[in-house]
Amino acid sequence: MKIDKPNIDEILTKIYGSDHFSAELDRKLLSYLIEAHLSGKTPKEIDIAKDLFHKDGDFNPIDSSIVRTHIYSLRKKLDIYYLSEGANDKIRIQLQKGHYKIEFLTTSEPKNPKRIKWNQYFAFALIVILILSFFSFHFWQKSNSWEKQIKNLSLEQENNPVWADFLSSELPTLLVIGDYYVYQRPHKLTSSEQFIRDVEINSKDDFEKYLRRNPEVKGQYIQTPLTYLGMEVPYVVSRLTKVFSGDENRLKIKLASDLVWQDVQKNNIIYIGSEKSLGIMSSFLGQLRFKMNLFPHKIFYTPNYKDTVETITLESYYRYGFHDDFPIVAKFPTTDKNIVMLMVSFSSFGRAEAIKELTTPPFQKILQNKHFIQNEVPYYFEILFKVHGIERSGFNTEVLHFHEITSKIIVENKR
Repeated sequence: MKIDKPNIDEILTKIYGSDHFSAELDRKLLSYLIEAHLSGKTPKEIDIAKDLFHKDGDFNPIDSSIVRTHIYSLRKKLDIYYLSEGANDKIRIQLQKGHYKIEFLTTSEPKNPKRIKWNQYFAFALIVILILSFFSFHFWQKSNSWEKQIKNLSLEQENNPVWADFLSSELPTLLVIGDYYVYQRPHKLTSSEQFIRDVEINSKDDFEKYLRRNPEVKGQYIQTPLTYLGMEVPYVVSRLTKVFSGDENRLKIKLASDLVWQDVQKNNIIYIGSEKSLGIMSSFLGQLRFKMNLFPHKIFYTPNYKDTVETITLESYYRYGFHDDFPIVAKFPTTDKNIVMLMVSFSSFGRAEAIKELTTPPFQKILQNKHFIQNEVPYYFEILFKVHGIERSGFNTEVLHFHEITSKIIVENKR
C-alpha cells in the first residue's frame, strides 16, 4: 500500500509516544526501515549493521546476530503496540518475518465488487431479500440480547470490588506482563545460533552479576534485547480487555522488563507473571503474608508477617507433567490514588485460572461458602489459590487462604 509522508509522520508520532518505544534505538531502526520503504529499497542485514550499528566492512552476519535480534525485538514491540494503544489504528506498520521490509496495511482493505446485471440475477436477489426479511426480527432480538449482556457484564464488573476501583479511578491501569530474559552464545563459538534461558538469570543486572562471578566465561555469552512470554498471556489479555471494555485509555500493556518507577507512580498496576519476572515489583511481594522460594519451589505462609506457620513445597513440580500450582494474588493501595494487584505463580496455568476466578461472578460465593468473608469481597486482599493442572490447562481450583489488607503497602524507589 502506498502512503504519503505526512501520514507516516502522524503514525510515527503516535507510535513513538507509546511506552513500548521509549528506546532510541527502536525508533532509529523503525525510521531507517521506513525511509528505505519510501525510497523503494529493501535494506540488507549488512547495510543495517553498518548504518545503524556502526559496523565496519569486516562485519559478517554469520558471526553476529545483532541485526536479527533487534529486528525480532522491533517486530515484537509492534505486535504488542497493536494489541494495546494501537488497537484502533486504521493504518498499521508490518515488519515481515524473515525480511527487513516494512509494509503499511489498513485494518479494512476495500474490495472492488463485481458488477451484477440485475436482469440476470433478479430471482437470486429476490430470494436473498425474502430470507433476510424472514430472519431480521430474530437477528434483531439476538443482537439486542447481546447488547444487554455486554451492558450487564460492564455493570457487573463495575460493581465488583475486585475491579471497581480500577474502573472508576482517575488513573489509567497498566497491565504489566512478566517476560523471561534470555541471553546468547555468539555464532562464532558454535555451528548454530543459541539463545539461553537460565532460571537464575532474570534481568540484565542478573546477567552482569553472573559474568562478574564467573569471569572465565566473559566473552562466551552476550546480552540480547529479547525476552519471551508465558503461555497464559493471550488468555489473560483477552479476559482483562473484556473487564475494561476494550478501552485503551483505561488499560494499557507493558512488559515487566520495560517497567520503570515512574510507571508505578503514574498508573494503577496489574502485574501478571512469574516471581522470576517481577523486576522492580518484587519489592511489593516481600511485604505480603505469602512468600515464594524458587529453588526448590516453595510457598511460605506467614499470617502475621513474621512467623511462618505453613510451608508448601511443590514436590510434584515438573514442566510437562500434572502438578499443583499455588498462585498468589494480592491487591492493595500504595498511595491515596494508586492501586497495585500482583498475580504471581510458578506455572502459566495457575495464573490463567486465577484471573478466571477473579473475573467470574461465583467468586464471591466461593469465599462466602468457605467462610473467608460474610458479605462482599473487600477491596484489598491477599489470596493463596491451589490449582491442579498441566502445562496450559488447570483442572481444579480452590482457595487455601484469604486475608483482607487494611493498610497501604509502600516501598522505596530503588532506582
